[in-house]
Amino acid sequence: MKDDFVAGSACRGIYFAGKKMRDPEEVITKAEIAAGSRNNALAAVGKRLLEQTKAAQAAKGTADEQRTVDAMVATVREVLKLCAEAGLVSEEPLL
Repeated sequence: MKDDFVAGSACRGIYFAGKKMRDPEEVITKAEIAAGSRNNALAAVGKRLLEQTKAAQAAKGTADEQRTVDAMVATVREVLKLCAEAGLVSEEPLL
């Protein structure tokens, strides 16, 4: 994954965004980038993150908002785990 510029961009973008990764508006662009990775695992998780981000945006202001944001954040952690395993980020930031 280190030779995949898109993966590196997505990983660093999510890593350095930190707590902003609880905001669907902040996540959507990074999810789109991750979904375009040549790395199959990252692309699959990125696509799932993109779907969850859209669901979180749609649920804003409803009773489902917290549940959808929690699911999105759990997937962000999955992305970061893949990134850390590939050596693209050093550790998981606080979300």
